Amino acid sequence: MGAIALAGILLAGCSGPDRERSPMAVPASTPLYVPTPEPEEQTSWRKARYLSVEEAAATLQAHVDVPVVLPRSGSGWFPDLNRWLADPKYLKWRRVDGLRIGGMTIRRNRKILILSYGMAGFDGCGDRTNAIETNVLGEPALLTQIPEAVWSHVMWPVTPTGSTGRYGITGTFEGWQIIELAESMEVARLEAKNTDKHC
Repeated sequence: MGAIALAGILLAGCSGPDRERSPMAVPASTPLYVPTPEPEEQTSWRKARYLSVEEAAATLQAHVDVPVVLPRSGSGWFPDLNRWLADPKYLKWRRVDGLRIGGMTIRRNRKILILSYGMAGFDGCGDRTNAIETNVLGEPALLTQIPEAVWSHVMWPVTPTGSTGRYGITGTFEGWQIIELAESMEVARLEAKNTDKHC
């Protein structure tokens, strides 16, 4: 079974109503004699309803209590976010125990990232006993990964016995990559927090 097909099964089996339930459509095949564009140049994955990531983040920020920060990477393996798009079908927010929480799904071609703000959990697929205890810039974190499907999830900060975090990031990346993206989000969160103090 291919990695993309397995990721689709995992998405369908481990997702709640606020999560993606199927992988994006694979771009249509091209005759062999026509030069095939590089994956980053293909546009058949784009939908008319998609928003820019910045627009989605600004919309979400108005409805959640924590800074809506975005992942970034100093290395070449993570493409710039201006080449990603957000799916408004999965731009959601709600109140839980008085907290305003939310999340969004962003994508670029076959790559998917699900970002959670205010509260992140395992979404019905286990608890901390199935996770690797790690940290995100010193904040306690829990990591799960499925190498065969290139699918990973990290949440932070978590309590010593809890199975939820304040932030979460899930997607089609290896565990070390998800941790690096989480660390970049934590840096952005600290920067936003310091900016608020000076205002």
